[in-house]
Amino acid sequence: MSRSLLVILSLTNLLSYLDRYILASVLPLIEQELKLTKFESGLLFGAFVPGYIIFSPLFGYLGDRLPRPRLMAAGVLLWGLATIMTGMTTSYVSLIVARLMIGTGEASFGAMAPGYLKDRIKDPVKLNSALALFYAAIPCGSALGYVSGSLLAAAFSWHTAFVIAGAPGIIAGLWLFGLSEIADRDTSDIHLRSGFRLIFSTPVMWCLIGGYVFNTYSLAGVAAFISFYGESIGYSTQEIGTYFGITLVVAGFLGTFLGGRFASYLASGRRDPAATMLSYIGVTALCGVPFMLLAFTTGDKIIFTVACFIAELFIFAGVAPVNSVIVLLCPEKYVTLTVGVSIFMINLFGTLLSPAVVGWIADNLTLELGLQHLSGALLVSGLVWLYGAKIKRTAAT
Repeated sequence: MSRSLLVILSLTNLLSYLDRYILASVLPLIEQELKLTKFESGLLFGAFVPGYIIFSPLFGYLGDRLPRPRLMAAGVLLWGLATIMTGMTTSYVSLIVARLMIGTGEASFGAMAPGYLKDRIKDPVKLNSALALFYAAIPCGSALGYVSGSLLAAAFSWHTAFVIAGAPGIIAGLWLFGLSEIADRDTSDIHLRSGFRLIFSTPVMWCLIGGYVFNTYSLAGVAAFISFYGESIGYSTQEIGTYFGITLVVAGFLGTFLGGRFASYLASGRRDPAATMLSYIGVTALCGVPFMLLAFTTGDKIIFTVACFIAELFIFAGVAPVNSVIVLLCPEKYVTLTVGVSIFMINLFGTLLSPAVVGWIADNLTLELGLQHLSGALLVSGLVWLYGAKIKRTAAT
């Protein structure tokens, strides 16, 4: 596989997270303009998830049967157009609709790209190294969303920020139409019911996806409400968008890329590389727990920023390995469906649920308590992954 293909797919992944998280940096401005409650703001942030989770398994099933590049291209074009549409809306309902469309478009690319890479990279350690770059785009795109959103909103308006952010997605979608499918790919005897049965018949897969759910729950709540917490301890909207964006891109990239590479180093030459990577992501998740808790118990801006950086460094270190293990251990003919099911689970019970819960706690108790409970979810994710590694090693002996 050419490096240019990996780089372009990674850049497309970056754009998907930029379009997803630009909302977080301007959410206080939208809340003020539309007079929303914190609960309504949380629902708006997670509104892309229903489209994402409903269509991810569907695109996963179609991706195991049909040429993936064209399906990915159509999805990228849709989310680019929907991001532009977000900037042109003037009501809460129309914002919800636009976010639903973004989620639907992202479902196609998100479900199919990892399996497409797996079919081009057969060695599990090399695959994990490639996915380290691919998933390093997540914090970079998320951070660019925060930074570009806050800067463009300050210079123009939050409406303009979305219009500008959506344009690169159109270009990426057109490029994806030119990709070719794997020539010798076996798409015979693909059945949805059989795929679901095979996916959920493996205890390790339950641990993999279950740990991923709790991990995503912790991150989604932070992403949605960190701007509000930053303002409560003295940051301006622009400052928290810029500072948190820089922290996210540096810690996220270092954690995902170097952490993924380190996982490849640990797994190289091991009899069971998947079990090694599972243990690794469990440990890194547990290491992030005390720093996440510290970040949202202190009122000091410096301690908050440093604690966020360290927590993100540990959390993102497991992003590439967990996705590598999912595609390595899934049923051979149902790679894309498995990724789609994983996306469905982590976003239904993580990305969609978490901001609403944090918003509810903030409205009825305190924002600090809403954010602090997320460290408990991160703790559970690490323990579940370590248990999955134990099951995998036991099954291999």
